[in-house]
Amino acid sequence: MRTFTSGSRANSTAAVQAYLATHRQLLCADLFVIQTLVQGAPWSKNLLLTTAQVPLQWNHMGLFLPARLKRGSVQSKIGLEALTLDLEWYLGPNDLMYGACTMLHAFQSGLWDNGVVRLFRAVMPSVSDCNTYGACEMFTGRIADVTITRTGVQLKVNCPLELLDQQIPLNLIEPGNPAAQYAPGQPPAGLSVAPAFTVGAGSSPAMILAECTAPTSGQLFAYDTFDFGYIQFTSGSCQGMVATVRRSAQAGGLNQFYLYQPLAWAPAVGDTFNALVPYVRGSTTGVTEQHTIGPLGTDSGGIYPPEVVTMTHAGSGVYAHDNGVKYLDGRAFTLVGNTPSYAQQYGIDGNGNYYFSPADAGNVVNISYSYVSAQAYLYKGFQFVPVPEDAV
Repeated sequence: MRTFTSGSRANSTAAVQAYLATHRQLLCADLFVIQTLVQGAPWSKNLLLTTAQVPLQWNHMGLFLPARLKRGSVQSKIGLEALTLDLEWYLGPNDLMYGACTMLHAFQSGLWDNGVVRLFRAVMPSVSDCNTYGACEMFTGRIADVTITRTGVQLKVNCPLELLDQQIPLNLIEPGNPAAQYAPGQPPAGLSVAPAFTVGAGSSPAMILAECTAPTSGQLFAYDTFDFGYIQFTSGSCQGMVATVRRSAQAGGLNQFYLYQPLAWAPAVGDTFNALVPYVRGSTTGVTEQHTIGPLGTDSGGIYPPEVVTMTHAGSGVYAHDNGVKYLDGRAFTLVGNTPSYAQQYGIDGNGNYYFSPADAGNVVNISYSYVSAQAYLYKGFQFVPVPEDAV
C-alpha cells in the first residue's frame, strides 16, 4: 500500500487501512501539483488543483482549488519501464497565466514545457476533510508533450524513468556539468540590465520592429544578438507574453525580432518589452589582455579601428561578456555606446569588438573579458523557453 501523509505531515497509512477495512463507500479526490520548470516571477507557476467540486485544504501542501481536469489510469509496475499519465485540462479565456497572457497561450509558447506534474489521491472521512487521513502520491512526472485543443490542452506526462534511456539536453539531468549550465535570460554583452524596447509600426505576430529605449535610447544591436534568447512584454495587450527569438536583425533604423512561434495577436505600437540573450553560465573563463590602442586609421595590433579581441584559448572559444577596461595605472574606463567621444571611455558590441576614442590613441590598456569554450557554446540551442514543438 502507498504511504499516506496527513495534514499534520504524519504517516497516516495505518489509519487509512483501518478506515478502508470498515467502510464500503469512500470519499476520494485527485490532488494535482503542477509547476513550471522555470522558477522566478513573473512567468513561474505552482498550481494546486483538485477534481473535487469544492476547495480542499491539505495542510501538508496547501489549498487545492477546483479545476476541470480529467486523467487516465495510473499503473503500478515493477522494473524500469517508463510510465505515462494522460491528462486533459479544460481551459477558458479567463484562465490567465500572467497579465493578459492566457494559460492556453502559455502552453503554446512553451512556458509549461518540461513542467512537473504530481498526482495525489486523497481519502476523506467527510466532504472537504483532507487533513485527517491526507493523501498518497500516485504519480510524478514531467510534461513531455502538449496538444492544444478547442477546449483546452491534452498533456502527456512521463515519469522520470524515461531519462534512463532517452537522449535529452545535458542541462536537464546534469546540473553539475559546467557545459550543461545553460542560463538564458542574460543581458547582451556590455550591459548589466536587460534592454527595454517599444514596439514600432509594421510589427506582426511573427516579426516585431522595436526601438530601444533603455539603457541607451535608440541603440541598434548587432545582427543575431538576441538569437535563441527571448522577449517578454511588460505593457499593452501582450503584457506577460513570452516569445522565443529565432533571429534578430535591423530594419529601417529599428531592431527587428523574428519569433519562432507567432504571438496570439500583433502587439500595438507603443507596447513595451524586454529582450534577453542566452549564454552559458559556469563554463566561462576570465582573462585579461594588454593592448595598445592604435591611432585612427591604422592597425598596429591595437583596438581602434575595432578589432576582435584575441582569445587566449587559441581561438577555440566564443566571447561571453566584458569585465572592464583599465589603464596600466589602474584607472578604470567608463562603458558607453559604440562611438566613445572622450578619453577613458570605451564601447563594445556583442562579438567582442572593443571601441575607443581617438583621444586614447597610443595608450596601453588592460582589457578583461570572459569567454566560453566552443564545446559549451554548442549547447546554445536549448532555451529557457523551449522552441514549441510542431504539435503545438
